[in-house]
Amino acid sequence: TFYYAFNTRSLDLLRQIWADDPLVQLDTPIAGIVRGSAACLGVAGWDRQYRG
Repeated sequence: TFYYAFNTRSLDLLRQIWADDPLVQLDTPIAGIVRGSAACLGVAGWDRQYRG
């Protein structure tokens, strides 16, 4: 699930959970609504946070 991937800081799992589709969206308090799987992973900054 999303929360398992989030809590274990697994970018690979997040990529598997989110479809590679422009309709994927993420609503964040800072960035607002972000659309597209690549943008969601990038805007959330998980790649930077999870890798140190």
